[in-house]
Amino acid sequence: MVRADASGSGVMFTLDTESGFDKVVLINAAFGLGENVVQGTVNPDEYQVFKPLLGDANLVPIIDKNCGEKAVKMVVGSKDTPTYNVPTSKAERAAFVLSDNKILQLAHWACIIEKHYKP
Repeated sequence: MVRADASGSGVMFTLDTESGFDKVVLINAAFGLGENVVQGTVNPDEYQVFKPLLGDANLVPIIDKNCGEKAVKMVVGSKDTPTYNVPTSKAERAAFVLSDNKILQLAHWACIIEKHYKP
């Protein structure tokens, strides 16, 4: 079960989706379930991590963080309304969904998955 009312979700790529630059992990995140990010319903937070420096524990290779508007979040409802959007609070709109530690952990996992599937 996902605590959509108390957490965030999103999408992650092992390259910059606009330029094709393959030395970054790109993460988009918003509060609630991830469908709003995937469908483009919200302007999510965006994070970029420089992959070549991820292995150095002395560095924090987060090269960009942009706080998105995140106007709504999708939460789990009931049998009649399985999921629905609710407005985010002013504090949620002003806050980043992910901490630096979570950003780096996700980027590490992205690189592990990329390495596993890369020929």
